[in-house]
Amino acid sequence: MISYSRIGSRVWRSVAGFDNLAPTDIKKEDIGYLDYQIIQWQKAIPPELQLPTNGSPQSGSRAMHRLQVLLYLRCNQMRILIYRPVLHSANSIMENLSYAQIVVELAKDSIRALTHLNQTTDIYRAQQQCFNYRSEEHTSELQSPCG
Repeated sequence: MISYSRIGSRVWRSVAGFDNLAPTDIKKEDIGYLDYQIIQWQKAIPPELQLPTNGSPQSGSRAMHRLQVLLYLRCNQMRILIYRPVLHSANSIMENLSYAQIVVELAKDSIRALTHLNQTTDIYRAQQQCFNYRSEEHTSELQSPCG
């Protein structure tokens, strides 16, 4: 979780505007580097904590499955946050179409993961607060009430 926190603080600085850039200014090299770091963090998660793919069966306890899903969604959430400035205007979307497609696919993937969790277990129904991202809480965008 230390590496997650380090990457999370970099992501937060990039999206919070601490570098005095206008919110519409997009630093493609920063987005690319942060995305790379997040993907590397996800790959470094021990295999037993990674969300099983569609072809592999779920193993482990209910608590382990919940943790796998939470880690997977946190990765997606951080990636969505770094790509989000691309979506601030129609011009930005058109100028950065590949980035816009990435952020939309990440959002769709998160929805699919939550839908699958809801259809296959009662974890989502029992603990929605852990899984639902609330954008109005900017001060805790990278935090979760569930650890």
